Amino acid sequence: TAVAFSPDGRTILTAGEDQTLRVWDLADSEPSGMILRHDDQVWAAEFRPDGRTVLTGSEDGTARRWEAATGRQSGGPLRHPLPVRFAGPGPAGGEIVTVTLDGTVRRWMPDTGKVLHTFRMPPDVHGGAAGTRDGTVLLASGWGEGGGVRLWRVDAGRPIGGPFLHPGRVRAAAF
Repeated sequence: TAVAFSPDGRTILTAGEDQTLRVWDLADSEPSGMILRHDDQVWAAEFRPDGRTVLTGSEDGTARRWEAATGRQSGGPLRHPLPVRFAGPGPAGGEIVTVTLDGTVRRWMPDTGKVLHTFRMPPDVHGGAAGTRDGTVLLASGWGEGGGVRLWRVDAGRPIGGPFLHPGRVRAAAF
């Protein structure tokens, strides 16, 4: 249910309904052999900008960090009350930004598991999300009244401009 390119463009991640994230070498279209597992469907997969860490979000209500080279989990899971639809780099240092099914955005300091900031997007903005590489802006998609796509400042928890309205459901968005 998610695909991501590594920053160097040599590797891709694929995440799916089978509760796994797989790492592929683009040169030969072969899996690297690493299979990263959640306890439920994986909705989000993203490399950190340096390419050394993979961030994932799952229906199991967790966001996780993995070492890209070894597939080992880094630290414990970041637990949420609902499925995690987006996990990506935050606006400062090692922060992680997550978005859950209800549109709640959390900025985490993953080493401590502490939530630094939380804000809630409108309930009709929960289809999918994408973040800029520097973690400062989220592009959130959804449906319903006021749905479509909207940009959000992660550090301030507020929208940037008006929504990009769409006549139907928008399940995914990308920069």
